[in-house]
Amino acid sequence: LDGQEFYSCSDDGLIRLWSVSGSTKTDNDGGSPNHGPLQTWRIQGSFKSIDHHWFDPVFATASDESVNIWSPERTTPIQTHSNLWGSDDTVNVVRYNPAERSLLAHCSLDRGIGLHDTRAGTALQKTVLKMRSNCLEWNPMEPMNFVVGNEDYNSYTFDMRKLDKPTKIYKGHQGAVMCVGWSPTGREFATGSYDRTIRIFQHKQGTARDIYHTKRMQRIFTIHFTSDHKYLVTGSDDTNLRLWKAQASAQIGQKNSKRRIGTTIPSDSRQEVRAFTRSQTYIKISQNTQGHQETDCHCPNSKRKCRKETIQSCQTF
Repeated sequence: LDGQEFYSCSDDGLIRLWSVSGSTKTDNDGGSPNHGPLQTWRIQGSFKSIDHHWFDPVFATASDESVNIWSPERTTPIQTHSNLWGSDDTVNVVRYNPAERSLLAHCSLDRGIGLHDTRAGTALQKTVLKMRSNCLEWNPMEPMNFVVGNEDYNSYTFDMRKLDKPTKIYKGHQGAVMCVGWSPTGREFATGSYDRTIRIFQHKQGTARDIYHTKRMQRIFTIHFTSDHKYLVTGSDDTNLRLWKAQASAQIGQKNSKRRIGTTIPSDSRQEVRAFTRSQTYIKISQNTQGHQETDCHCPNSKRKCRKETIQSCQTF
């Protein structure tokens, strides 16, 4: 919760607690800092997913046997959800709801998406799709909604109050959707796929507004927005992390004076200024050597010099 520690799980059946800055413990021999895990938990089986509670010091794991709730102060789970709706299949994703403290969602290999009440220790409801889902994420601004990425190349949003059908289907990928990530605004999300592309979807549109790909990038397994909504971070099968602009046309880097001034004027005012500028003729007045006042007329259809009395004929408004 303090941002200084994190948990990891793996197929070897181990959960490890790590420190971001390194362990405060020291080795007995040299007294050097020990950068190993602070704490370890073990089960008989393998872990597929882990998620920490948003507010409480507990975390949930998904394994090939059950969904478990853990406390750092105990070596065994404080709560176990097994035989989920009559199915003993592997649970591959588990996620806490960001608003409801006792609500937990999961995806399983039997093509199911289920909800749990950790306060009562019971399973709430479940829906089954035609193919299994690989990922699940709650909307941070509308926590009653969540999105899943499926093996049928599509993503689906659901309302947890009505799981019998999705609220929206998002199409476009040519491979299984492996990861999804919501924008902090809750208005759009990004997906990473087995087809080696990234697609950004508006919450209310079924097609992608942007598609990112590179020649060397392989299958994408993780994707996240930065907290300022300006960038995307992806991890792919070629062992690389990549940083992308959330808006492909967004300008980055230091702005010059003209660009800074332009961004401070509202868009409607900028359009009015451009329209007014196009309708004007710029005239430079010069004084000739004979005392006659002449002008350099910069009308688009004229390169002559005009007398003072003809200046008005050259101006257009």
